[in-house]
Amino acid sequence: MKSIFFIFFLTAFVSSVFAQEAELITQQRIRSTITNFKFSPDGQYLANSSKDDPSIHVWHLASNKIIGSLQGYENTVNTFSFNTSGDEMISIHEDATIIRWDLETWSIADSITLPHTSDFVLFKGNSILVEQNGRISVYDRALKKQKDISISGKVISGKSIANLAYLGSNNGQLTLFNWKTSEVKQQKTFSKIDFQHMDIHEDLIMVLNNNGSVSEISRQALSLGKTFQPIRGLFFGTRYGKVMAKEGLVAYITNQNEISIYNRAGNLTTQLLDTIAAEKIQVMEFSPNGNILATSSFKEFQIKNNLSENSIKIWDVQRKGLISELKGSVNPVRSFSFHPEKNWVAILGEHTSLSLWDMDYAEKIMDFELKEPQLEQKINLISDEEAKDISPFKLNKLKDKLVSSTVRRTVNRGIRKQPVLVKFSANGNYLITKLEKDEVRIYNLKDKKLTYAFYAEHQQERINDFITDPDEKYLICLGAGDKAVSVVELSTGKLIRKLETKNQDASYEFLNNAISVAYHPKGENFSVCTGRGQLFIWDKNFKSEFKTSGSNIFRAGNNAFVTYSKNGKVIYLKGMDGIRGYSVDGFHVSGTNKLKMTGTPHSLGTPQDYMVGFEKNKGYIEHLKTKDIIEFDIHSNLINDVDASLRNYIGIALKNGEFRIIDARSGELLATFIGEGENTIIKTEDNFYKVNKEGFDLVSFRVGQKAYPFEQFDAYYNRPDLVLKALKCPDDAYIDLYQKAHSRRMKKLNLTDTETPNFSTLPQLSITNKKDLPYTQKAKNVNLKLEGSTENSSLKTLKITINNVPIINQSISGKTYTEEIQLELIRGVNKINVYLIDNKDQESLAESISINCTREDAPNLYLVTVGTSEYKDSRFSLNYAAKDAKDLNSLFTEQNNRSIYNEVNTYILTNEEVKKEAFDDLKSFLKKAGRNDQVVFYIAGHGVLDEQYAYYYGTYDINFLQPGTRGLAYANLEDILSGISAVKKLLIMDTCHSGEVSEDEVVLAENDEGEDLAFEDVTFRAVGPKLREGTDTKASAGKMARVLFADIRKGTGATVISSAGGVEFAMEGEDWKNGLFTYCLLNGLTNRTADKNGDGVIMLSELQKHLISQVDKLSHGKQVPTTRVQNIRLDYPIW
Repeated sequence: MKSIFFIFFLTAFVSSVFAQEAELITQQRIRSTITNFKFSPDGQYLANSSKDDPSIHVWHLASNKIIGSLQGYENTVNTFSFNTSGDEMISIHEDATIIRWDLETWSIADSITLPHTSDFVLFKGNSILVEQNGRISVYDRALKKQKDISISGKVISGKSIANLAYLGSNNGQLTLFNWKTSEVKQQKTFSKIDFQHMDIHEDLIMVLNNNGSVSEISRQALSLGKTFQPIRGLFFGTRYGKVMAKEGLVAYITNQNEISIYNRAGNLTTQLLDTIAAEKIQVMEFSPNGNILATSSFKEFQIKNNLSENSIKIWDVQRKGLISELKGSVNPVRSFSFHPEKNWVAILGEHTSLSLWDMDYAEKIMDFELKEPQLEQKINLISDEEAKDISPFKLNKLKDKLVSSTVRRTVNRGIRKQPVLVKFSANGNYLITKLEKDEVRIYNLKDKKLTYAFYAEHQQERINDFITDPDEKYLICLGAGDKAVSVVELSTGKLIRKLETKNQDASYEFLNNAISVAYHPKGENFSVCTGRGQLFIWDKNFKSEFKTSGSNIFRAGNNAFVTYSKNGKVIYLKGMDGIRGYSVDGFHVSGTNKLKMTGTPHSLGTPQDYMVGFEKNKGYIEHLKTKDIIEFDIHSNLINDVDASLRNYIGIALKNGEFRIIDARSGELLATFIGEGENTIIKTEDNFYKVNKEGFDLVSFRVGQKAYPFEQFDAYYNRPDLVLKALKCPDDAYIDLYQKAHSRRMKKLNLTDTETPNFSTLPQLSITNKKDLPYTQKAKNVNLKLEGSTENSSLKTLKITINNVPIINQSISGKTYTEEIQLELIRGVNKINVYLIDNKDQESLAESISINCTREDAPNLYLVTVGTSEYKDSRFSLNYAAKDAKDLNSLFTEQNNRSIYNEVNTYILTNEEVKKEAFDDLKSFLKKAGRNDQVVFYIAGHGVLDEQYAYYYGTYDINFLQPGTRGLAYANLEDILSGISAVKKLLIMDTCHSGEVSEDEVVLAENDEGEDLAFEDVTFRAVGPKLREGTDTKASAGKMARVLFADIRKGTGATVISSAGGVEFAMEGEDWKNGLFTYCLLNGLTNRTADKNGDGVIMLSELQKHLISQVDKLSHGKQVPTTRVQNIRLDYPIW
């Protein structure tokens, strides 16, 4: 019976999960102070809400990534709750809306408006409990009200245990509600208890009170036990606390911004100290098992114009240390501008960071840091003209003017927030910016390089907008007052004149802001509208041509703007009453029309024949002539900036860090850009994406509720060719090259070149004890309980990896599988993935768990160094390869690396010892390495390619004409590292042709005898003809694949560093007394120049970067190391 139920469970799992498609999830920015946390019932996920943010973000703790965001409503979240099974969530918003969310589809399942908003909700099965002004309202899942329950006071905490909900009020009343019968089982009031927080375990109800005291109540008898007060002077409303009944703990955020944890005896057991004093801890939450504590941090950067950073920190309660930090640290997009002639876009990120992108190729042209913001120009309180009008005998007039000017400056500079702007000039030769508390700055753009020129001396107390004329002679800056328009010479930044914008009806001139400006497409005139709805038009010589006055002034509103039609015949003024058109020929009103769209129109930077507007979760494109409307989905409350390009793109910058490109003709979402640090992912609506191989942290996948690592689907969805097609790239040859690179990758991975995998046919697998596994542990072993099945075939293999290194590869059989497996862990983070493979070689989706192991034993190092200088065929002997092996061996044995390694065990082969047979003993030596140990395998000498361009290491007795007979194939080198227990494995190859290359991507190269490398006595570890990589296109498909795609081959899990590319020779020379690559390796370690961050430890990733940069530099680009195979999930100390 048990097996029948098991098969039924897995069949249901297949229909509910694998019927869905994999969805690419990109990260988002935490935009404001976190106000609430909730762990999922199994402790695998953490949800948070934030101030002034209507979204709820759900984090997958094993990957430290957002796995989903509940979006679609515009009002801030007051509170929320998972249901007890974790597949749905309830949220209550500040406008009293209650929403039930489906966490399989990540969408709104139902919603209603409550009579009152609420700060408390509890959700189980078919019942939802909501606090409503002194009573509990009971709703069903369809949000239909069932009944009210009278409560003394206000329920502010609650806990669901089995069939009962325990509800605590601020008046000390405890109510027991039966979920099955929807009836109150019991109510009891306790004096001096106010239930600020409550937790339950077995017979213990722990209650945290408003004054910081902790009360204990017997769950069975509902009798009050002891009350103790570990810390005094603590009151809710100033700081925050939580209790954890299972572990008998109470945690406080102290006035010193620390987390202090006490036991039931009132003794301090743990203090969690945030190392960054400037960060303010806001809220916290224990995980369901009490092993970890989540806290929120908020930090302000005063030096960066009051920018802030919000993060979530995950603490190990038992080990008293920080495990991880969740930042959602994607780059913001504050403003952007499309280039007027080329398909480029400039994106302004955090503070002064600016990036320039080529949209045709979805490639970054440059990163650039703008000048640090500062106000430099002196703006007089009274203008020169006003000063002339005031004589010494009119002191009262002077006094009045000074008071008026001071108020004006206070309002314009301090009270009213100024926009952040970045715009190209009319022909794209300049980029002009306005940051917070900064001048309008002008940058020259030439040959894809930006250089700062000067700031604009506009003499305005605030800047609302600016534009250049079509000839790029003038910069028009909009400010406030009676002369709110400044004309600046673009080539010098000098003020030429200020244009009058006086409104006779305005009582206070400083309220009269010029807020929008547009130039005629041919430069015949330009138009400005003010915040009061007045329209001013000047010709190209700044002579006034037209202005509205009196009853002709259009009601403007906050979002008023002016623009021209694409042909320049009509000026459109958008105000509160709709769109008013003015004929350019005579400036008569051609009509005032309400837009058909219900959304609020947004100003665009270029003349268009359509308007773009937004309302709630919709965007609209309305064509002004035909009145046709196109709708598209967008969360309008997230919008930072909107603009249109001459290529029929509409760009939308969102507050969560997304930059979206919409097709203006269809409303189709073409692509979304999300950046983090130097990495950016560009994704299409169909989940295809382009990202550099270092940017994998920006990518994760979700199927229903479950999170999967990017490696699971990267081969199918990492499709730069499809991204370029979506962006309508005009270069078909380049798209074809990307497509060939993808096909080459799929072939290398032994995958079918299809667009997406078919989930329904895959084996299914689950770790049934996942919720019981600790997030961190000191023990070196962990037990996994596994259950799996397949429907249409038989199971063949169980595969388990730790940090992408194969650990178990076990043969199994049958249609179902149940077993408990013990795994030994390495010290540090263990990302464990478990797979089932059937007899059709179909691999299940990964079942994943992450465990931080704090085992205390240091790793042993097993170092193998092999170097061949002397060959049986002496014509090919080298000078330094054997010395390289000996020098590296001596470095590790003589230096004291006790802080990293417990023992250093070495094995060395040189010259005549280097024969194929000797490598059998070498593998026996490496098999002694344990799970937590490290293995470094180093070879130096000749690398030889056969006729099919397969690589062989040159053993002492290799036949250079037939390397396959006695040479050591690359597969043999990999085999030496396979089947050993160690997770951390590194293969270093200082030979020619050690990088990866294929037959169809190389051609014979011409001799370069005349090339001067600026070195004497340089020789190459070269055998055979000189080759070069590439075709007549920009690059070979093979090289493109290696540059674009992260290596997700599981193989041995080892990282392989090659001293040279697949068609390159490796150098050695008298100046270095070593091979060039090994010389840089030895120096990088001994001199610590490879320690890029200066923390005293050289990580593998740091060593890789050091070798690539130094060898490239010293060889003048003739030899560039590569990472032939890279384990992207594993970085560790080397030195």
